[in-house]
Amino acid sequence: MQKVDIQYLLEKYKAGTCTPEEFELLENWYLQWNPDEAKVDPERLEQIKEEVWQILLSRNNKEKKIHKWVRVAAAAAIIFSLSAGAYFFLQTTDEAIQQAQLYDVEPGGNKAILTLADGSNVVLDSIQTGVFAKQGNTQIIKSDSGQLVYSTSLSKGSKNLPGSLKKGDTPVQMNTLTTPRAGQYRLVLPDSSIAFLDAFSSIRFPTAFNGQSREVTTTGQVYFEVAHDEHKPFKVTTKGQTIRVLGTHFNINAYDDEAVIKTTLLEGSIEVSSLLTGQSSLIVPGQQSVIDTTGNIKIESADIDEITAWKDGYFRFNNVDLPSIMRQFSRWYDIEIVYENQNFPQQFNGKITRNASLSRVLKILELGGVKFRIEEKKLIVISDESYE
Repeated sequence: MQKVDIQYLLEKYKAGTCTPEEFELLENWYLQWNPDEAKVDPERLEQIKEEVWQILLSRNNKEKKIHKWVRVAAAAAIIFSLSAGAYFFLQTTDEAIQQAQLYDVEPGGNKAILTLADGSNVVLDSIQTGVFAKQGNTQIIKSDSGQLVYSTSLSKGSKNLPGSLKKGDTPVQMNTLTTPRAGQYRLVLPDSSIAFLDAFSSIRFPTAFNGQSREVTTTGQVYFEVAHDEHKPFKVTTKGQTIRVLGTHFNINAYDDEAVIKTTLLEGSIEVSSLLTGQSSLIVPGQQSVIDTTGNIKIESADIDEITAWKDGYFRFNNVDLPSIMRQFSRWYDIEIVYENQNFPQQFNGKITRNASLSRVLKILELGGVKFRIEEKKLIVISDESYE
C-alpha cells in the first residue's frame, strides 16, 4: 500500500483543494486501512472530523435548494467517513479487529460457468488460459486477461463479420455463460461484440451468428459493446423486453428482484419493445427505458456514471434508497439481507470500490444513520435511534 500523509490530505479537503486523485487515494486508504501501517494523531483527526462535518452540514443545507450540490455533499460524506473511520480503527484493539474479521465477507470476482451445447459445464475460474473447447467451427478460448473469447474460422476473403456462417459450415450450437452471486465475467462473442456480465446474470448465445440477425438472451445485468453491422441487427431478449441495435454501447438491468427493467444507452441508438404490450420506443444516448410490471415503457434521463459504475469496479449511489443498495450488496457479496425494521434514512449518495470487503464498505454507509451486523452469510440491517 502506498504510504501517504492522510492528515495532510484531510486538511486539503477541508480547505477545498483536494484533487480527484487525492480524494480517490483517501477512499482507497480508508477501505484498505491497516492500523499497523500508519500513525495518525487521533486528537487531530477528531478535530478535522468536526470541521469536515460542519462543511457537510452546510452543503447539505444548500443541497435542498440547489441540486448541483448533491455530488459535493456525497463527497463530503465519504471524506467524513474517512476521518471517523481512522479514529475508529485507532481506538480498536487488535483482538476486536480479529474478531470482526471472523464475520467479514470478501468481495466478488471473475467467476462464471460456461454450459456447452451438450449440457456439460466448464468452471471458467478453475481452468488454464488457452483453447479449451470447440463447438462446430468455433474455438472457445480463455484469454490471458481472463476473458471468454469465441473465435470462428472464416474462409479467406470473406467480408462477413467474424462468427458469420457460410453455406456448408457446421450448424451453430447454443452456449450459456452464467455468473454466480459474487461473480462477474467478460465475454467476446463470435462477431467481436463484448458482453460484460454482472453478478447473478446469464447470456445465451450461438457459437456463430447465422441468418439475418445476431440474437442473444440475457438475465440479470449485462453491459454490451456491439460490433457494428448495418446488414445484421443485434437483438437482445430479456425478461419483458426485446432490444434491437446495429452497433452501440448499452446496459441492461433486468434482475428478477428489481421492480422495473432498465435499459440505458451510452452510444448509438436502440429500439426497446415491451413483450407484454407490444409498445416500442427509440432511445438516444444519455436516456434509459424503464419497463414496469404492466409492460409500459417510460423514457427518462439517465445517470450514466451511476448505472455503469459496476463494470468499472465501483458502487455508485445518487439519491438511492437503502433496499436498492442492499440488493446490490446481496448479489456481489453473496449474502442474505435481513432487516430488523424498516425505519431508515430515505436516500444515500456516494461512490465506493467493489474491491473492498463487506465490513469496510458498510462503515461508509453507517455515516448515514444505519448500523449493520454480519453473522456468517447474513447481513443484518439495524436502524439508528435518530430515525425511530
